[in-house]
Amino acid sequence: MDSRLFRQRRVHCIQVYTTAGPANRIRWLRGVTPFPRAGGGSLAVTTVQELARAIRAREEPLVADYEGLASAAATPTEKKLAAMVLGYQKFQLKSLDLFETEVPDRFVGFGCISSDAVNVRRGPTAKEVSLFQADKGTPVIVKDVKGLWVEVRFANGKEGFVFKDYVQMENLGS
Repeated sequence: MDSRLFRQRRVHCIQVYTTAGPANRIRWLRGVTPFPRAGGGSLAVTTVQELARAIRAREEPLVADYEGLASAAATPTEKKLAAMVLGYQKFQLKSLDLFETEVPDRFVGFGCISSDAVNVRRGPTAKEVSLFQADKGTPVIVKDVKGLWVEVRFANGKEGFVFKDYVQMENLGS
């Protein structure tokens, strides 16, 4: 499923495209959003945070299916492909947590902390104070890239700068 979120002032428009074709395209505008549930019916969604929670609730049970796919894979290529798909599903679920706090006004792309015990600093230099440490695999919103440093925001709302080599960036915007 490919979701795109467009925000203009206080109007939210989300389009969902499925492989079933244009008949299943759903457009939501302002206020209450009907969100289809697996098994029929719809769920009233009023915020991006609620929509992210609804997507998580629908997608989380699929992890077990992807784990089954990975364990059923027989050839080395199947195993590698299944492991990658499982990893993408888990990353997608972790990334939904980034909507739990207010989404920042700047967005370069999604990222993931790529090493253990990475220092998150107050500013874009090693001389700045380390505010806290982030663990490998932690998803982040990349707000900006400043030379060798990446400005990031975590799911808990904390922000700071991480040395560029310790953030694996995904889906970089323009």
